[in-house]
Amino acid sequence: MQDSREVALLALQVAGDRVGLAWLALASGRFRILESEASHLASELERLQPAELVVPDDLQMTLPAGLPLKRLPSHQFDFTGAARELAKQFQTRDLSGFGCDGLPLAVGAAGALLAYVKHAQQGALPPHHCFERRAPGRLRAHGCRDPAQSRDH
Repeated sequence: MQDSREVALLALQVAGDRVGLAWLALASGRFRILESEASHLASELERLQPAELVVPDDLQMTLPAGLPLKRLPSHQFDFTGAARELAKQFQTRDLSGFGCDGLPLAVGAAGALLAYVKHAQQGALPPHHCFERRAPGRLRAHGCRDPAQSRDH
């Protein structure tokens, strides 16, 4: 299944010429991240076709018209807090095994998206069973497991 058919929500964070994206398919539980050059943003948004876009409230960028937009306080995109909350959500000590090193914008976007979804769901979410890093041209999957497996795996 293509990403654009299953993506529901997408968060983005921009710094200089870099952009970090995180998207969540609520039905499948797949949570994906990508960090790339900001010049690729339009093509990624076209490919993913998110139902809603979550951005920092101080984002100074023109975004495609007609895309539902939710602005969150910029502190919710903080890397340190995001990494801590994502590790907690995916029941791991840290994110090192997910290939997220060197992706502070994508991790920050993922943390903000997780906080937004938890707030919208009015509480904790069940553990998602897959957290994946998308690199240009390929998908690097980590932490994918059958949700029925024990939490020790």
